[in-house]
Amino acid sequence: MDGTVTLTPAAPTFTQDFALDLDVAACNASGYAFVSGMSQNFNGTTFPSGWTVVDNESSGVAWDLSSNWLDDNYTGGDGDAATADSDAFGPAEFDTELISPVLTTASMPGTYLTYLSNFQSWSVLDHLDIDVKVDGGAWTNLLAWNEDHGSFRNAPGEAVAVDLSAAIAGSTNFQLRWHYYAPALGDWNWYAQVDNIKVGDCLPIAHKLFLPLIMR
Repeated sequence: MDGTVTLTPAAPTFTQDFALDLDVAACNASGYAFVSGMSQNFNGTTFPSGWTVVDNESSGVAWDLSSNWLDDNYTGGDGDAATADSDAFGPAEFDTELISPVLTTASMPGTYLTYLSNFQSWSVLDHLDIDVKVDGGAWTNLLAWNEDHGSFRNAPGEAVAVDLSAAIAGSTNFQLRWHYYAPALGDWNWYAQVDNIKVGDCLPIAHKLFLPLIMR
């Protein structure tokens, strides 16, 4: 958070504490680091074990590695990104899901989901949703996009942070879903990408004090 504060001490021992907002998505504040219980990129030759891709329209417009779509990674991440590219495929109905493995709630050091994304919407006709399923129940929407996020076919994308605390409170496990779809007929839209998916929290780094050793 940027800002300026001017203090006029009432006495030499005057102190003042400030509560500042932390940018969890970037987590670049001095003395902080993102500690994750799940961290996933897409730099292998196939999708990581436990991740599921669903093509509800059986059209071929489905999540895949960006290199298989002949796309670069437009999210700002390295290597491949998970990508569904309606534009590259051409006219076809599409409704595709990228689903995480089942994650154990108690093993997560925090309840923030962070990831990089680049999503381009054609006339707000296509959608990219992030949903959560708790203890095998129904999907619940957490974030819904149908407008552009990031540069068109170029980095950077957008760093996203979603607070899962209310959704997964009291649960044993949960799954996450990135849902790319277009309800209208005659689909021929742009694309969606996600990368560097993490669940955890931006936490203070433990510091150690080293004292000089003097030998006599």
